[in-house]
Amino acid sequence: MKSSNRVILRKAASICTLILFGAAGAGAQTITVTIGDDAVDFGGAQTVAQLPGPDGLVSLREAATAANNTPGPQSIHFAIPQATWWNLFPNQAGCRIDNAIFLTDDNTTIDFTTQTDLTGDTNPGGWEVAVFYAGATTFVSQFMVLADNCTIKGRDYVGGNS
Repeated sequence: MKSSNRVILRKAASICTLILFGAAGAGAQTITVTIGDDAVDFGGAQTVAQLPGPDGLVSLREAATAANNTPGPQSIHFAIPQATWWNLFPNQAGCRIDNAIFLTDDNTTIDFTTQTDLTGDTNPGGWEVAVFYAGATTFVSQFMVLADNCTIKGRDYVGGNS
C-alpha cells in the first residue's frame, strides 16, 4: 500500500473515532417523570421517542423502560405537580411502584433531586420525592440495577423494601 493511501485511511479512522467518541461524550438524554402512579401506557419500541404515552404523562416505570430500550446515556428527572401529590406525603411527591424498577442500560441516572426545580424545597428535613413500594411484601429492592455506571440519587424511601 502506498504511503498516501495509508494517510487517507488513518484520517478516515480518526474521523470515525471522533464521531464515535463525540456521541458518547455528549450529554445524556433527559426523561422527565410527571406523575407518581405506576402505569405504562406507551407502545411501540417503548423508547424515549415514544414518550409520553396517550395519557400525556410519564411515570417512573415508563421512564426506566424507555431508558433501558434507548441506546446511550439517559438521565431521569422529576417534575411532579403538587396538585397530584398524595395526602399521605404532603411535603413530597410520591412515586408508587408495584414491582421493582429494573435498570438494564449502562449510564442511566435517576435523579430525584431535580424535583426541586419545579416545586422548590418542600421537605427541608429530607428529599422531595418519596418512593412507596406497594408490591407484595418481599425482600426485593425497589430498584434492581443490572447495568454499569448507573446512579440513583436523592430518593426518600417510604414503606416497603429499599
